[in-house]
Amino acid sequence: MTNDGWASTTTGTTGGAKADAAHVRTVSDRQQLVAALADPTDGAAKTVYIKGTIDGNVDDANKPMRCEDYATAGYTLDAYLKAYDPATFGRTKRPSGAPEEARAASQKKQAARVQLKVSPNTTIVGVDGARLVGVNLVVDQVDNVIIRNLTFVDAYDCFPQWDPTDGSQGNWNSQYDNISLYSATHVWIDHNAFGDGDHPDTKQPSYFARPYQIHDGQLDIAKASDLVTVSWNRFADHDKVMLIGSSDTATADAGKLNATRYRARAVTRTHGALASRPSSTRRTMSCAWARASRRTGSSARSTGSRCARSVRSRMTARKRRRSTCSPRTTRPAIRSSATTSGGRRPCASV
Repeated sequence: MTNDGWASTTTGTTGGAKADAAHVRTVSDRQQLVAALADPTDGAAKTVYIKGTIDGNVDDANKPMRCEDYATAGYTLDAYLKAYDPATFGRTKRPSGAPEEARAASQKKQAARVQLKVSPNTTIVGVDGARLVGVNLVVDQVDNVIIRNLTFVDAYDCFPQWDPTDGSQGNWNSQYDNISLYSATHVWIDHNAFGDGDHPDTKQPSYFARPYQIHDGQLDIAKASDLVTVSWNRFADHDKVMLIGSSDTATADAGKLNATRYRARAVTRTHGALASRPSSTRRTMSCAWARASRRTGSSARSTGSRCARSVRSRMTARKRRRSTCSPRTTRPAIRSSATTSGGRRPCASV
């Protein structure tokens, strides 16, 4: 359990601490992990230990699945690019018709393999350098979850969607995070590492003069999630790191999104070398959400026309410190240093 930050408030976050012997499992492949997580509506306390490397892009026999294996309804990237080339399709509407329907169906097929829902009252712990490759853990409308000591690698989307209306030049948008929190409460994410493995964003091609983005966030806290602590995590070589909130129009977020983040470390590659620096103490933004980019040291900037796009909070090399920001509540943060007169650390603006 955690005694730090928002996850420790009210009922606290204990995960699977009360699991009986029947609900403590050690797993080493995708099928075992799915079975251990069980029905996401099952409220029984459970602890899942992960050993070795678990790949999400495998079939039920644990054989690797490639992007071609998910493609359905005749989908090919070449046909998709030809159908929605802005030179002929234009930039005033989103793709529709058979090529887009084939892309969506293919993406749905991959999602069924890589998106794994986590049930309430669950602790997931990595053992001896455990890794989840190409897996999106989804904590959706559940309470009391702990995720610790794991390395998350390369949750890539084989079928990004082109949206010419996204920003002034259009953007490619992908589907999967490493960890997604949707309307989740009391979640502690601790001592994990996040990276893109063999498919870093910097090596992806461009189509329609825009980066072909096969990754979404590494850790997204959205859709009125609340009471979350993110501690001692390492984020590396990624363009969109963390999202808090989902949209300026998401009225359900009001009074929610109370999240503590501390001791996060951003690591980027500079001319082939690793540059490591502690993150800033930026927190939930007034526009309801923000992503931290893989680059460091510069001010935040908007990269699209909607606030529900990458408002990228640039991580800086300031002195590391633990802090809590609460943008829409008067409740004091837990164990916060350097608070305001009202007992709450103010949010950094963007």
